[in-house]
Amino acid sequence: MIRKISQQEKPGDLAQTGLGTMRNVFGRDLSVTYHDTKQPLIFKDIKLRPGFVLSFSDRPPSINAQTVHETENAAISLGFNLNHHVKSTVYSAGKRAEVFERSPGDYAFCYLPKSRCIVETLQKERVLGVSVHFSVKVFREIFQELPRSFQSFYSGPKDSSSFYRKAHINSTTSGILQQILACPYDGAIRQVFLEAKALELAAVALSDFEKKTFSSSLSHREEERVREAYHLLRNNLEEPPSLCELSRKVGINRNKLNDGFKRLYGNTVFNVLRKLRLHQACDLLVFSEKSLADIALTVGYSDQANFTTAFRRQFGKTPLAFRRKGIMPD
Repeated sequence: MIRKISQQEKPGDLAQTGLGTMRNVFGRDLSVTYHDTKQPLIFKDIKLRPGFVLSFSDRPPSINAQTVHETENAAISLGFNLNHHVKSTVYSAGKRAEVFERSPGDYAFCYLPKSRCIVETLQKERVLGVSVHFSVKVFREIFQELPRSFQSFYSGPKDSSSFYRKAHINSTTSGILQQILACPYDGAIRQVFLEAKALELAAVALSDFEKKTFSSSLSHREEERVREAYHLLRNNLEEPPSLCELSRKVGINRNKLNDGFKRLYGNTVFNVLRKLRLHQACDLLVFSEKSLADIALTVGYSDQANFTTAFRRQFGKTPLAFRRKGIMPD
């Protein structure tokens, strides 16, 4: 069953879709197509100050959705894919359509004014994302001096200074995202905390892009092999190949593979595998009724105690506490 919802919204309006709540704070025409109406699609925006918004999205794996954004006064946005793939097709006047794809663990820093963007997510994947949006005015007030690689944004005409940069979430950024998702505060203190962390995300991203730490010294062919290895791990969490087996399967030596993982995914093969397992466990805790022992086995832990220890070390709470609360902030 396909249900299509179209909303013409003004800044600050609240759009009730019947399947969840979406708040549009930058004045966009928004059209969303759902391929499953049994599960809720959740968008949650926190207005940190006028022109500065922190957004969360959380969608169960059974929903396939397509979102169309018609942007006149676009935001400058940072979008973090925590565990899902996304394909964005951007149509701008006088230009050919551009396609941008992001994998789990990627993030994008973009400004796409006067464009039409179709965003597609895959079925059978939980969509969990965090994004930060600035109006152009607020962004320029906060970041009065930008790194050299972004100087053209301030020097060029407003309508022609669009950009789209992609990178992989590194360990520093991952830590900030976890702090945001596990925010322990309420009320005014929570607002101040989230604003500080959202600004920290933007500052770290600007610094990373300037240093070009997001770019890889791998050849294109080597980079493709490292990405292939990542997907092999992701699809075989219960019985993953060893480092030697993985390097043989993709045709790249172990040292180069580990180095490639550090450059593209911010950590060694072993640590990336551990994080993939634990994030898969999060999905199962929230969206299944499996016992903790079954979940531990499903994500590759033969001992439930070891699973609990690893989970607490990663997320700061036990699997049972996580199941009760979930990952979205209250």
